[in-house]
Amino acid sequence: MLRESQAILIVYSIVSEASFDSVLMRVVHARSILEGRDVPIILVGAKADLENYRQVSSSSGLQLARELGLSAFLECSAKTKYQVDEVFETAVRQMLVEKVEPARSTEADSQRDTEQPTEGSVPEDAEEQREAGIHTEPSGAVQETNPAPRPAARASSSNRCCIII
Repeated sequence: MLRESQAILIVYSIVSEASFDSVLMRVVHARSILEGRDVPIILVGAKADLENYRQVSSSSGLQLARELGLSAFLECSAKTKYQVDEVFETAVRQMLVEKVEPARSTEADSQRDTEQPTEGSVPEDAEEQREAGIHTEPSGAVQETNPAPRPAARASSSNRCCIII
C-alpha cells in the first residue's frame, strides 16, 4: 500500500521526544519502499493543543524537515481542529503539483535546486510562523495556510491518497 501512495504524512507528537526521534527511521523506511518515486513526504507535529507539555520545538520540526528534504512541515491538533484541514490540503496540493508539473531536464532540476525561494522570506522563529498562519516548505518557500485556489487537476484513478505513518 505504501508503495502506491501519492503522498505520505509522517506524524509525531510534539509532547514526545521519542516519537520525534523516530521520524528519521520512518522517512528512510518510506523512501526505501517508494523505490525512488518522487512522492511528497510531509512532516506533521501533532497535539499542538498541548503547548504547555511541549518537548519538541516547532523550529526542531522545521529544521528536521529541511534536513531531510521533505515537502512541507506543519503542526496541528486533532482535538481543537487547529490546522487539520491545512495538513490534508497541503498533501493534496503537493500531489497535484507532482501530477501537473511537466517533466524537466536534469539541467532545469539542477538550476531549481540552487535557486533561492522567491515567494517570501521565512520568519526565523517557528512561533512567528505559526502565529502568522503559514507553514514553510523545506525549500524555504512560504505557503499561507489559506492560499488562492489552484486550477483543478485530474486525480489519478488510484483509490489511494496518502499514508500516515
